[in-house]
Amino acid sequence: MAKIIKKFYTLYKTEDDNNDYFWIKNEGTSNGKFYIEKYGGWDEPIECSYDKINWWSYKDYQYHDEWQAGEKIYLRNSSGTLNNINEKYARFINSLGNPISIGGDMTTLVNYQFSNKKEIYALPDYCFYNLFSNSKLLSIDCNIGNVETIGVYSFKGTFKSSNSLESVSFDMSKVKTIGNGGMNEMFYNCDNLTSINIDLSSLETVEYNGMRGMFSDCDNLTSINIDLSSLETVGSKGMQYMFSNCPSLTKGLDLKSVTNVGDYGMQLLYGSCYRLSEVTAPNISVWDTSKLNAWLNAAGIQVSGTKIVNCPTGLIIPTNTDSGIPSGWTRVDY
Repeated sequence: MAKIIKKFYTLYKTEDDNNDYFWIKNEGTSNGKFYIEKYGGWDEPIECSYDKINWWSYKDYQYHDEWQAGEKIYLRNSSGTLNNINEKYARFINSLGNPISIGGDMTTLVNYQFSNKKEIYALPDYCFYNLFSNSKLLSIDCNIGNVETIGVYSFKGTFKSSNSLESVSFDMSKVKTIGNGGMNEMFYNCDNLTSINIDLSSLETVEYNGMRGMFSDCDNLTSINIDLSSLETVGSKGMQYMFSNCPSLTKGLDLKSVTNVGDYGMQLLYGSCYRLSEVTAPNISVWDTSKLNAWLNAAGIQVSGTKIVNCPTGLIIPTNTDSGIPSGWTRVDY
């Protein structure tokens, strides 16, 4: 009997855990409001709950005034089916001035049914397009379940210009492919963002525009912890401008696993990262300055000490150029 009870509890706990539903928390000191705006004819209902037991259906532009300070609202797609979502399904969530944090499994916004949610292996195109842009978001602690493919513009501009955002923790550990523009400008112009922790340890391919401008213009971004240990291919413009105009960034990505870079794939990757002092070059067989055009443009110009470019042993990289190893930077082979 004890074993039966334990097994039942485990199943119940898994299905009812906080991470099973995407949630938004009111981080303000007073009661607030929130609403969801659904673009272009998206008519499937989103359901909301304070306790994950009692749910109400949300309608476009409907305000909720009873959102208490410190309280979470759980959200789910109440159709219970995975649709071929396209641009018309993009939606926008706003807290109307209240600071917020978010967490949990974002795939419940696509399909909330627990048995089916585990089978979502590809995010539909445009599904989180501009979802929290210009919001009062403070922190992110999210995952996307078993998703292996991020679709066309799935996360384009999702959090851009959220100027209160300070920290990001995102479990994307099953993702293998980022599609066309999949994370384009995802965190663009988040002025107060200081640290990033994103697990992309299974990522193999970044397609056209996949991470273009993902963190550009994040003025206070200092620390990045993005696991790209399986990444092999960065397509055309895949990482173009990714950290451009991040003047506080001190250390770049570990790109040792990258063996193929497409046209302009890493152009201006670290452009105007004035405090940058260490980067790692991709492990490519031939250095093509057009593919890494100005990747270190104006990088490290405010650093008085040693600046290091970690390079593949034997790879010929031009020196005294921001499309290779700039003047004042030291090569260290790996």
